[in-house]
Amino acid sequence: MQIEKVKNVMLAMQRFSWEQGVAAQAMWEIGEDSLALLMADEAIHRQTEDGRLGVTHPSMDAVDPGANGLPVWWAYRTTGKKIYKEAAEKMAAYFLSAPRSRAGLIFHNADAHRTMIDGVYHMAPFLTAMGHADLALEQIRLFRKVHLDPQTHLYSQIWDDDQNGFSKKEFWGCGVGWMLGALSLTASQLEEREKSAKEELSAYLREGVESFLPWVTEKGLTHDILDDSSTFEETAAVAMTAYAIYRGIQAGILSGRYKETADRFYTIIESFVDEDGYLRQGCDAPTFDRPGVSAEDQAFALMCWAAKRDLEEGAAFRFAGRRLFVSQSGSC
Repeated sequence: MQIEKVKNVMLAMQRFSWEQGVAAQAMWEIGEDSLALLMADEAIHRQTEDGRLGVTHPSMDAVDPGANGLPVWWAYRTTGKKIYKEAAEKMAAYFLSAPRSRAGLIFHNADAHRTMIDGVYHMAPFLTAMGHADLALEQIRLFRKVHLDPQTHLYSQIWDDDQNGFSKKEFWGCGVGWMLGALSLTASQLEEREKSAKEELSAYLREGVESFLPWVTEKGLTHDILDDSSTFEETAAVAMTAYAIYRGIQAGILSGRYKETADRFYTIIESFVDEDGYLRQGCDAPTFDRPGVSAEDQAFALMCWAAKRDLEEGAAFRFAGRRLFVSQSGSC
């Protein structure tokens, strides 16, 4: 994959709060530490008083800013500077007291009583890294209780608490991809002694991957709505799933036999990266309802490459677990 070009395209794109976070995560994963630190700085620059990081739309951003949490926490882990520690703690504190649905799920938007399946990615791994694994696992379980379809074992996208029903019941491929990535990334933040939590996440990830695979088309893509062949075929969901598989294997919650599937997806992703570095035929930002390009698709292409590299080289995920790599005495 043309990593430098894919990276440059992503950095040139306008980004909402979650896109800033997942882009910064990609920078950490591919080893661009100096850029990752700059992106963490910008997330802090746009942090609100109540702790939300990288805010671009104050009336809506509630769960999405959490995507910046891990990159900012990783900045503290690698520098020891308290500005990063304090910013990450404020973001975590926001989630601890954030408004919830009747079922107990943290609302996705500040101005609406909705929960969205992609929110699990922005909360659970970060909360686990910050020592709040109980809350992270609670939210994962609640997402399954509310959003998981018992027949297909796929996830519906948007629950509306005011309507007491789904405003978007469809199985959006990218939404499923966010959930699968969240399970692997959360597991990577758990310590070895947290075996029961890892076993629980392992069962959820296996179920999710196996439920996703039947919807992969002959081209190696999925339809935007997984079970609706009239919707466009796109690349983002398979990129997210490949990433989830690679990191799931590394985290010890998924069998290595799934690597062949991830490799097949990776080859497909590569074939859709054009000469300028765009991952084409993803879900087009900012509406995500047509084929196109987006910062999150670029980020997952990069993270997929990094995860594949780490697995094949026998390298541990550099930010696995909650151990600090630097002295906690650093100052800003």
